Amino acid sequence: MPLLAKDHGKRVVEPYLWNLLPDNDETVLAWARNFGVKKNAFELLSCTGEDLLGAAQIVPPERLDALSVQHEPVVQWRRGSDRTAPE
Repeated sequence: MPLLAKDHGKRVVEPYLWNLLPDNDETVLAWARNFGVKKNAFELLSCTGEDLLGAAQIVPPERLDALSVQHEPVVQWRRGSDRTAPE
């Protein structure tokens, strides 16, 4: 979206939102059924917005504090020849 504009209308925002969803229409329809919402980009993103492509998140204001908490990474680094699968 253009950074120069302070506000963006539906003509700019809606294509941006649709591009955050799968390209497959059957998948989008299945998501709409599963979440009990219309095939509407904003409604679908209100259900899936915490896990989007491109490091983007669309979340309601009441979830911001919970999502901004830093968590320790869950990575177990392997060293040298220790390449066996964890037990």
